[in-house]
Amino acid sequence: GLPPQATREQTLQFILSGGALANKPQMMECPDIEAVFGEYFQTYTVGKEDTTIQGESIHASHFKRLLGSTTPFSSMNPDRFQSYATKRSKEDGLRGRKVSPETIKKEFRTFNQIWKMAVTKGYVTGPSPTKGVKLALIDEKPPFMTWDEIETIIKRGGLTDDQQKEYWDSLFLDEQQVL
Repeated sequence: GLPPQATREQTLQFILSGGALANKPQMMECPDIEAVFGEYFQTYTVGKEDTTIQGESIHASHFKRLLGSTTPFSSMNPDRFQSYATKRSKEDGLRGRKVSPETIKKEFRTFNQIWKMAVTKGYVTGPSPTKGVKLALIDEKPPFMTWDEIETIIKRGGLTDDQQKEYWDSLFLDEQQVL
């Protein structure tokens, strides 16, 4: 029979030969995370906006840091990504908060793009191992409020500077304030 990691091409040859290949198919050496990510950024980001590539590069650096650059790409599985999500959610994010589940979702979308490339290259098969990973619930941001509403809340006191900034991020300007 065929080895479990036979490429599509090898499988097709095996089937077309009636299962009687003279030589055993050679196992494809699966590159590590560093090599697959490098190939993606070198070849598969053509036509993307610079800011998109920068964001994907930041995401890739987190994956390499927490999953290990020399880890074989084919060894990625849902358990590794559940562990990644847990570790990442405990790291510091913006404004004194931890990294948000929304940020981790964006990182997973980047990984899914790289996974699709790796599937087409024959490095891996099947769906991305990020599927089914459970993330923490997303903290709700304050609803949009007027200037007066925000000032009233802040005057009550008890808010940190970061909490006050979150309210100002939710500012809804009325017609007079826009003009």
